Amino acid sequence: MIRRILSLWNLLGVLVLAVGLWAFWASRNTTVGNAVNLPTEEQKAKPGPKALRLYFADAGGEKFVIETRTVEIGADQEPHNRALAELLKGPQVQGANPVVSPGLPVPAVFLRDNLAYVDLPAPYGRLGLGTAGEAMLIYGMAYTLLDFPDVQGVRFLLDGKEVDSLGHLSLLEPIRRPQ
Repeated sequence: MIRRILSLWNLLGVLVLAVGLWAFWASRNTTVGNAVNLPTEEQKAKPGPKALRLYFADAGGEKFVIETRTVEIGADQEPHNRALAELLKGPQVQGANPVVSPGLPVPAVFLRDNLAYVDLPAPYGRLGLGTAGEAMLIYGMAYTLLDFPDVQGVRFLLDGKEVDSLGHLSLLEPIRRPQ
């Protein structure tokens, strides 16, 4: 009877169980590193006029046309979110085309450690853009946000989740300013 209880498979099972329990105990004492911090009072923009640089597509969809638009930022508005809202309204200058179809919801922007997280709503995952159209959309939003001094990189989420791509471009790494 003792031989059956102390068989190699039973001892191996007890060892695996012990290692699993230790790993569970060790991991429950760690803090979550994925939390997004809310902006501090110093990070919040002061109300008043703000010049935004918005990146739109040119007529050929091959390069960007930069439009500087001055908007009034309210006390309850966050300038990064307002910049994307203005980008989605479309261009006001000749020779510039919108980077996305009108009527789509404005993505939410969150900042953490000089990295902007753009949470694209679910309809962005169903746009079916070609490679050039997707590049204009993603880089137009990224370059618009990278013009803020507190943003060093931009990551994209789709409906709150990390995704590999929207179809063509890799979204695994943050987009940074060109060097």
